[in-house]
Amino acid sequence: MIKLILNLLFPPRCAICRRVGENALCRTCASKIVMIDRREGYVYCAGAYSGVLEKAIKLLKFRGKKSLAEPLGRLLADHNPYISADALIPVPLHEKRLKERGFNQSSLICRTVAEKMGIPVIDDVLVRKKDTKHMFGLGRRDRRQNLEGAFEIARPHVIRGASLILADDIYTTGFTVAACRKALLDAGAASVKALVLSRAGLL
Repeated sequence: MIKLILNLLFPPRCAICRRVGENALCRTCASKIVMIDRREGYVYCAGAYSGVLEKAIKLLKFRGKKSLAEPLGRLLADHNPYISADALIPVPLHEKRLKERGFNQSSLICRTVAEKMGIPVIDDVLVRKKDTKHMFGLGRRDRRQNLEGAFEIARPHVIRGASLILADDIYTTGFTVAACRKALLDAGAASVKALVLSRAGLL
């Protein structure tokens, strides 16, 4: 009853086009997302970081529109090429940034994927111990230096011998994913692939 009253007073809107009566991401806006299904080595990217998808990710990350996490996660789950794994590991935020934002967008997005695959999300093993600068606007050399020693494994026994999937929202140069993957493999993971919602720099 309370939910019905709230929906009448504050009807759901699409976060992108603001159309009343739609969910966080309406069908019309979702249909405009450019899917690329692109594989780059151990990394798979579902969509292009442009247009509706870019706007949705920015609204989630920087405007706190957490209602977008579920439809974005569903989009990633529908395009996920990986059949099985032992766990999903979201690329972590530094503790300071996590407190500022209140959530890790990669963790929220990948929960729908994990549910569909029937595997857990483990978000307390891979730790970002270095408060790195925002990567956008940095050159390749600065990006690499920015991530040196940035990640560590808190509980290596949890992932030792495991087949893992790293999850992230944006793939640009690949330095972040590569640094995370190295930390996991060095700690004893059997294999680490990456599943990313969007690929920057294509359109």
